Amino acid sequence: GQTGSGKTWTMMGNAAARGIIPKSISAIFSIINKFGQGIEFTVACSYLQVYMEDVDDLLDPSRKGLQVRENAKGVYVENLSSVYVRSEQDVFDLIAIGDKYRAVASTAMNDLSSRSHACFIMDISQKDSQGRTKLSRLNFIDLAGSEKTKKTKSTGQTFQEGTKINLSLLCLSQCINALSTGNGDFVPFRTSKLTHLLKDSLGGNCKTTVLITCSPHEDNLEETISTLKFGSRCSTIKIEAKANVKLSIDQLEKMVKDLTLEIEKLKSYGPQSNLHLKDNCSFTDASTQFPESITVPKEIFTNSSSIFVLFSVLISTETEITFDTEKQNKFTKSITNYLKKHLPQNTKSI
Repeated sequence: GQTGSGKTWTMMGNAAARGIIPKSISAIFSIINKFGQGIEFTVACSYLQVYMEDVDDLLDPSRKGLQVRENAKGVYVENLSSVYVRSEQDVFDLIAIGDKYRAVASTAMNDLSSRSHACFIMDISQKDSQGRTKLSRLNFIDLAGSEKTKKTKSTGQTFQEGTKINLSLLCLSQCINALSTGNGDFVPFRTSKLTHLLKDSLGGNCKTTVLITCSPHEDNLEETISTLKFGSRCSTIKIEAKANVKLSIDQLEKMVKDLTLEIEKLKSYGPQSNLHLKDNCSFTDASTQFPESITVPKEIFTNSSSIFVLFSVLISTETEITFDTEKQNKFTKSITNYLKKHLPQNTKSI
């Protein structure tokens, strides 16, 4: 939404009318407190702003110009401070500290105009009695508003801040356009510190809510229509979230043991075995016959993991498979059809 339309008020509110962030924090700790013994929660918070295309740590003002990095876990800010908390009041105290250092200025449209994009981050870890861990990150973003100089009457430093704000919002709009039109092969996340920071929130393993604010005044009709169009494009983006679960050492050892037993079982189904695959056994349906020359029982093909293990066994034991061209084509086609059906939809090649 444009400057002065109520974004920061919606996110933060005040003591009498709390905004989204305070209400969410209270809800999170309310849920945590309902869990009984045996479940361990860890909550850590960070607070940053993107000011003039620089990332600054609001909980440690000495940390300025931080770099946005990426690794196998996703996007992160290098050297950003993270503070562990025990209660919702601890979180509110951190927000109060960070707000003291957030850039604000007075313009003709807003006495307390945000001159930076703020991001409050909560990292939550849930560990059960068996050692399995679930990880979650919540990003609460309070964007600075788009503005026109002729309306804000900004000059000097305030004018330069407005230029940087509009530029980063333009980059955000370009990313939304690329995601909403299905041209996701290239999304220009790195064109701005803001969009790079929001990469996981826009197209990663996440659930995202976008709230737009509009001015009802007729003088702001153009900005209001533009904001509504932006919101409409956001609503067309399809994302799917999956739980971030880390298995315990005991669970991983059990999985390895089960797979080892399965491999040993499959190795026993070698050429010396008298068990043969029936003619009507198939990967997908009865109409797709599997080559008769492979001496394995049909129950191997009841799940996808067994198939991959079987291929590994055939290779590791140097089992020789021979059949004519017609059966070879049928063999390849059967495998391909099965994998296409059972592999994740985002698998690009087989």
